[in-house]
Amino acid sequence: MDTSRVTLGDKVTAGAAGLLLIDLCFLPWHQVYSFSSTATEAPGGWWGTLAALVTLGILVVLFLRRFAGVDLSWSPVPIGRANLAASATVLALLVFKLALDPDLLGFGAWAGILLAATMVAGAVLGRDETDEAPPVGSGGREPTPF
Repeated sequence: MDTSRVTLGDKVTAGAAGLLLIDLCFLPWHQVYSFSSTATEAPGGWWGTLAALVTLGILVVLFLRRFAGVDLSWSPVPIGRANLAASATVLALLVFKLALDPDLLGFGAWAGILLAATMVAGAVLGRDETDEAPPVGSGGREPTPF
């Protein structure tokens, strides 16, 4: 496995996404005395399940790009921006889930929001990444107009 292709944005996004999946599936998001429910259970379990699926998709694409060497340059949107949009979608889904039922929140809810925000921060670090080769003679940088 070649880890030299993994950027800081990838590391932050992958780490937060992996922890977020654990949080969504196992940690208590709503607590009532001794009963607790995860993000994928009621109330609003569909929002948590959708957030978990999008998070899993982000991890799969990251793995395919960096470790399996799959070329995604055919994508109409640069992959860094698509990752940012997907990460922001996860954060929005989780905020919406909490807005629907903000009562009796467990520590998993707060940890989940922080992890989703960390995913967005990692995606911001890598938002200009593409799978295209840099232009010849530019040293991998965009030409400046001045």
